[in-house]
Amino acid sequence: CSDKTGTLTQNVMSVKNLWYKDRIYLSKNKVQLKQGELPEYDTEDVDFKILQKAAMLSSEARFDTSTVKDQQNIDYLTCPVLGDATETGIIRFYQYIEDVNTFRNRYQIAKNPDGTFGKMPFNSQVKFALTIIEEQTQDSFYTVYIKGAPEKIWTYCSSVIVNGRPQNLDQTWQKKFKAVNLTFGKGGERVLGFAKLHLPATKYPHGFTFNVSSLQKFPFKLADFQFCGLVSLMDPPKTRVPYAILECRSAGVKVVMVTGDQPPTAAAIAKEVNIIPRDILTNEDLMERDPTLSWWDASKQCEAIIVHGDRITESYEKSLGEQKEEQFYLRSWVVKPYCVFARTTPAQKLQIVDACQKEGFIVAATGDGVN
Repeated sequence: CSDKTGTLTQNVMSVKNLWYKDRIYLSKNKVQLKQGELPEYDTEDVDFKILQKAAMLSSEARFDTSTVKDQQNIDYLTCPVLGDATETGIIRFYQYIEDVNTFRNRYQIAKNPDGTFGKMPFNSQVKFALTIIEEQTQDSFYTVYIKGAPEKIWTYCSSVIVNGRPQNLDQTWQKKFKAVNLTFGKGGERVLGFAKLHLPATKYPHGFTFNVSSLQKFPFKLADFQFCGLVSLMDPPKTRVPYAILECRSAGVKVVMVTGDQPPTAAAIAKEVNIIPRDILTNEDLMERDPTLSWWDASKQCEAIIVHGDRITESYEKSLGEQKEEQFYLRSWVVKPYCVFARTTPAQKLQIVDACQKEGFIVAATGDGVN
């Protein structure tokens, strides 16, 4: 059982695409553009600025320039960063548009009752992070910024920002969002969604103290957010990984990917590194070919299975309802020739290992996501 990021891949993230204003923008770093080449994105565009603001204020990574000898000519593409790989990729991109520290210093983070900052870091259970910024607008003193799994962020939104104004999130937008998120995922890209919510001044006056230490204590509902856009990042596989996995298979060792990334991204990387042969159809491929096929039926027919973490939870309830042992479905999945588990929590990773052991496998689990 192998984690993906940093184990199968290099853990070197770089921004690949932006999606806002209902368009995909190939996002080459400004410093990497050839002479005379213009970026697809317009840094003065109001929607670009809104997404930039959401990305900068909801990220905590920062450059560590203390070891850089030439302080006048810092190469921010290679400069050390304090923070995770995803946020590192984001600030390396935006740094060449505006200095990250200068940008953030213009804003103050709201406070909890104990004096700590009003923010909630990302965790694998809720799949998003949250930051509350002191920001005065016509009818608000505070703005809540969230970032995380796109499909999760999207459910908290009732509108999408276009030309600086919110548009109602209808079925047309639903289709557009699903299509672009799937496109990025199939490209093997990690995708983050960003949204914001202006808290009404009547309920949240200036000086209001927030308690966002846990979801249950939020003094506001996770609803009616304005969707700012998507940022996709590439994290290339390690050079020797595809060959190493073929070696494992020839030695009788089965490699199962277990990751927190969304299913399309996980499936794309799995095919790139030979966990799933490119000519083998997955359950997701079968469903795409035949939309009438249910997930459960497609999963019975396929050799290669892609399982969302939510399906593991669902399978326990299904097996209990059918009076089968609680791991009946999970055990039937891990014996498939090719397996990928996506959007999994640490607890689910343990359940997967346990199911493998119950099927008689001797299991090794590797990667920082094993926890």
